[in-house]
Amino acid sequence: MQPQLMPGRNFLESANDAALLLIGRLKPGVTVAQARANVNAVVKQALMGSLSARLSFDDRRAVQNMQIAVEVSPGSRGLSRLRHEFSTPLLLLMAMVVLVLLVACVNVANLMLARSAARQREIAVRFAIGAGPGRIVRQLLTESVLLACLAAPLVWCWPIGARPSL
Repeated sequence: MQPQLMPGRNFLESANDAALLLIGRLKPGVTVAQARANVNAVVKQALMGSLSARLSFDDRRAVQNMQIAVEVSPGSRGLSRLRHEFSTPLLLLMAMVVLVLLVACVNVANLMLARSAARQREIAVRFAIGAGPGRIVRQLLTESVLLACLAAPLVWCWPIGARPSL
């Protein structure tokens, strides 16, 4: 599939490009550091075995002294390099979304406070004609819940491009 996915580059026939992804399980009691050291030694031996016929003596000694670093990592979080590459920007984006949501909640709370301040005279009249505090609180909660239940589907179903800007 490589020629179809990346036309113009043929990794299979190039001597300079080498990539291999292996998935394995650790034996019980073996740590990731021990597995890394073992894999690096095996890769070095395999590299020396496959290249020894094509290399001069000095080049073989250079390969023997070369530090081979094979990445060995726990696979419990998956093999996606995208997670490592985009985790910081996504966390920043999530923080911005939380900040916008917090601002929206504060705005709604301020609107509710302004609405209750405007209804202060109405609530005083209701107290004057004999309504108890429980009855007033029930009425205000019922109005708020009804308003939220009517507004939520409207907000979710409204097309995003057609939402009015405030």
